[in-house]
Order: sequence, then structure tokens, then C-alpha cells
Amino acid sequence: MANSVVILDYEYWTAEGAHDRKRRGMHDLPPLLIQTGAIRLGLEDGLPELDALDDLVIPRDLAGNQIMVDGFASALFGYGNDEISKRGFELAPAMDKLKSFIGDDLVFSYGPDDLSCSVQTCHIHGVEHPFPHAKARDVRKLFYKAGVNGESLMTVSSGEIAAFLGLPKPAGHHTHNALDDVRSIARALRHFLELGKIDVKDLTMAGYPYPWGTGDII
Repeated sequence: MANSVVILDYEYWTAEGAHDRKRRGMHDLPPLLIQTGAIRLGLEDGLPELDALDDLVIPRDLAGNQIMVDGFASALFGYGNDEISKRGFELAPAMDKLKSFIGDDLVFSYGPDDLSCSVQTCHIHGVEHPFPHAKARDVRKLFYKAGVNGESLMTVSSGEIAAFLGLPKPAGHHTHNALDDVRSIARALRHFLELGKIDVKDLTMAGYPYPWGTGDII
């Protein structure tokens, strides 16, 4: 039995109105990766946080030019072009770091968007994806098993799921910061473990696997 899992969240390029347009506008771009946030949770009482990863990634076009984010995106993420330029990694080393961080653990994300984002970004730039699809799990299905309404899980974001459940936000929490979002997911998981609505085995292959696209939840 594995003794840890990784909770993963990405932020990716967007602009004002891009979501409503389904990225079909003449100036809209694919969901290119801009931030990776991940934590490793120990599979024991309390799901302790054992390690964390928080990296910015410089989005580039195929000519190698940095793609800028607009004021809407900067406000959404909590960081802008200057910070991305100074602190950001190129895509390949960022994915190497993430691959090393994940190791042999399963990877839980909040819905399919994160996997879709990373697969597209890696494909566009010819970079190896950091983990196989078979390791991916949709953590929303654990929340659904615990009794959260499925419609809510399609509208409430990962960064707001803990608050949606009535749990307090830590000081400085910024929804749509990838690291804050994965910690929101972790707080929700701990909440349902304390209530006995899910079990640690649900976070292992020995329990119930929750791959994307699977309708079965028990």
C-alpha cells in the first residue's frame, strides 16, 4: 500500500472573456501552463502535508517569445508578467521537477481541466508529460462519494471547495493560486475523513480508483 499521494493543481493562460468564449476568440490561446502547485499527503491520520511544490512556468509561443498575461489574469492569479519572468521556469525543467516530485504516487486533481492543460502544453512544445494518465484521479469523485452535490462540484472551484463546505480560509489564501488551491482540496479531504464519509483507502489503488471518465464511484 502506498504511503502518500500527490494533490496537483495548475493555473494556465487565460484572458478576460476567454472562458465564456470557450477560447474560440481570434486572440485566444490554448490553456498554456503558467503555475504548478502540488503537495504530498501522508496516508495516515490527519493526512499530513509532507512536501510542497510551487513553480511558475513561462508561457511561450512557438517562436520562443514569452506570452504575456493581461490585467484580468494577473488579478485572478495574484501574480503578473514581471514575477513570471523573474521566477518562472522553462516548461521542460518545470515538468522534470514535477515528475521527480510525483515519483510513484497517484495524482489527484480537481476535475479533468488540469490534465487537459498539461497534456496540451506539453504536446504543443514537444515536452514529455510528467506522469501517465493511468496515475490520474479526479478528487471530486471522493467528495461526491462523501455526499457533495454533483452540480456543485462542477461549479465550485478547487480553491473554494473548503470554504463551500464551511471550513475557514487560512490568512493569505488566494483562490486560483495553484498551491493555495491544492491546500483547499486537502482541507476538504481531511474534513470528510474526520466525519467518516471517506476513508484513507479511498486515496490508494487498494481502495476505489477514480480515474477521469469513469462513472463508477463505489
